[in-house]
Amino acid sequence: MKLLPWRRPSSMWEAGPRCARFTWKRRRPTESLEDVGTAELHRATRRARKRLFDTLVIWALSPFIVLALAGAALAIVATTGDPILFGQDRIGLNGRVFRMWKFRTMAANLPGGEVTLIQDDRVTPVGRILRQFHLDELPQVWNVLNGDMSLVGPRPEQPSLARRYSLDSPEFELRLLVPPGITGWAQVRCSYAANLSETMIKLSHDLYYIEHQSAVFDLWILVRTVGVIAGRGGR
Repeated sequence: MKLLPWRRPSSMWEAGPRCARFTWKRRRPTESLEDVGTAELHRATRRARKRLFDTLVIWALSPFIVLALAGAALAIVATTGDPILFGQDRIGLNGRVFRMWKFRTMAANLPGGEVTLIQDDRVTPVGRILRQFHLDELPQVWNVLNGDMSLVGPRPEQPSLARRYSLDSPEFELRLLVPPGITGWAQVRCSYAANLSETMIKLSHDLYYIEHQSAVFDLWILVRTVGVIAGRGGR
């Protein structure tokens, strides 16, 4: 079993306003079989608490979520027609591939790459608005309720991109130790990653979250997410 090989001494409150590269100190712990079993039980318990937290938050916000879902779906149908949703394979907890759902924000049947570019010509006018306010991610609430994702965690990557990043940095696979999230510490601290170097910076934030995750940390990230949405941080 692979444990997290880093420890960062400073707290999340000291990180500052910008997305910055963290310095990690490598450690080489030794484990007994009892340690492995205890660690696995601890992770399972934490995942159960996190799933309960997600469900309670979603039900508390369900009136607003339903209104936002209905409004976005009607806007897409009125301007570009069907389909409303766009599904894509992503890698989740323990490397399991699942279907992640988003509102369709691009014109159908247009060629393009795996990554959305700034001012991407494939994005529709309504889709650009949805992206700016991150409303295109709302259908992932179903992924959370279905157990594929969490509200907070590392963003799930496409299998092809995940394999590519893992070749450059084997630590990338450590993100699979926790459920992926709709939002996360890397999302509220960094902008979109345009190259490998920026992806590795976001990876350091994901690893920091994995080692320091808690209900308080999740709440803080959700609050920060509201600020990012209000600032129209999407593309």
